[in-house]
Amino acid sequence: MPKSEGLAGGRLNASVRWSLRLMGPLLAACWLISALTGCTTGRPLVLPAGWRSPAPHEVAQEWRKDDPLRFLRVGADFNGDNVMDEARLLVKTDASGMALVVFLSNARGFTAVILDQIDEPGWLDAMGIALAAPGEYRTACGKGYVDCEPGESEELMLQRPAIDYFKEESANSFFYWDDRAASFKRVWISD
Repeated sequence: MPKSEGLAGGRLNASVRWSLRLMGPLLAACWLISALTGCTTGRPLVLPAGWRSPAPHEVAQEWRKDDPLRFLRVGADFNGDNVMDEARLLVKTDASGMALVVFLSNARGFTAVILDQIDEPGWLDAMGIALAAPGEYRTACGKGYVDCEPGESEELMLQRPAIDYFKEESANSFFYWDDRAASFKRVWISD
């Protein structure tokens, strides 16, 4: 089973290695350049109104140094359309909250979808995102952390990459694309 808990540095290394193997050398080089420079596919990525990227002083926590992107941005083909999408942690322009936003690629550029929003200041200090590789994962209810809700599975099988949304050294959940619902679903992996 892929590692889904533990120190954030392990997340990055596993994610980068998995991405490089899956994408092939040329696409991997393009992805790495785009991730490090903040560019995406050359198409405009417009932040939703009222949101901005975090300022450097807002993401200066020691644990973020394990990731060149500070655990603020990941890219993959989340919805299976063979085009790179991107997920980012954003801050309200007045710094009163934060959100996990995914930018799904489309013919005109990207469509921004807010997956989670926390309307309290300070949460960005502890929240991060990483890439969850395809594979089988035991969910929080499958580990016995919480009771399984009706219809909730003890295991999750990811067919493609997902967004690992975590609180540093604490809980994490995956946001993955559900083809039937044509939207993202959230599954808790740890509490």
